[in-house]
Amino acid sequence: MPALIVRTPRNDEFINKFGTYQTHLNMHESRETAVQRQLRRGGLKSYEMDVQAAFYAFCEIQASRLVVYDIGAHIGLYSATITSIFRSINPYVIAFEPSPRTAVIAKNIRDANGLSYSVVEEAVSSQNGTMKLYISPVAETSNSLNPSFRKGDTSIDIPVTTIDQIYEKGTPPPTLVKVDVETLEYAVILGGLSTLVEHKPVIIAELLRASNRELTGAMLNALEWIGYEFHRIESSGALKKYPASEVMENLSGKYRDWVMTPGEVPPEFEAAFGRWQAALNECDETTNLLVKPGEDIPEDVLGDW
Repeated sequence: MPALIVRTPRNDEFINKFGTYQTHLNMHESRETAVQRQLRRGGLKSYEMDVQAAFYAFCEIQASRLVVYDIGAHIGLYSATITSIFRSINPYVIAFEPSPRTAVIAKNIRDANGLSYSVVEEAVSSQNGTMKLYISPVAETSNSLNPSFRKGDTSIDIPVTTIDQIYEKGTPPPTLVKVDVETLEYAVILGGLSTLVEHKPVIIAELLRASNRELTGAMLNALEWIGYEFHRIESSGALKKYPASEVMENLSGKYRDWVMTPGEVPPEFEAAFGRWQAALNECDETTNLLVKPGEDIPEDVLGDW
């Protein structure tokens, strides 16, 4: 199976300020997971482009103190890109991925690119211990601790932790938390309220209509009480603010990605967001490179911007 080499977004203003980074990332095999197949078909642009742009913009704003918890990391795309792009500041990045095979791929991608983030084979939820991970018959992107989501016949026992326990064990407190855990985002956040109250990280989360409405509502109310605001990422790339009481009524398959900020969105976000959108828009399928087994990656692909 050929290796998939994807182009990273070139942001000249960022490069002038923070320094160069890799022009391409080796995403390992090109067809093994749904994310790799999506990247093969459409380049980095095709995978949650506006979510990526928001993620990079907040990381840029937080560059002097960047600590990222990538929860539900899958193959670690966000962890890999952010560690590469922000290598000059050496961000602290942890990718949490409980699916054993997917975690192996995440480690392979990290190692193939010489990156330094941690891949932790644990789920993050509202309790510590051991739980069953239900393996989706549809795609590995839908594996979940929720037995009712993408029902299948296979489950495995996996270790489970919480944001609060992660922090209590000595991990630096997060400045940004990305959460994508297939309907149980509320459990992740409720299991980290003490840390969130104390350190107020930005949260970027996927919220699905299949989530438990009562518990998701409780999570939203708790965040609003400690000062968080809720912004839906629109198809245009803009952020649209909603009160906690209206978030669940404004979820759909099209609108499921939300930015939760401890107070107002920083004024510098909009310009940074736009620059990353423009840079990502150039990373389509024509900028991919497939390298057959046994072939060397061309030297001109291994350099920096």
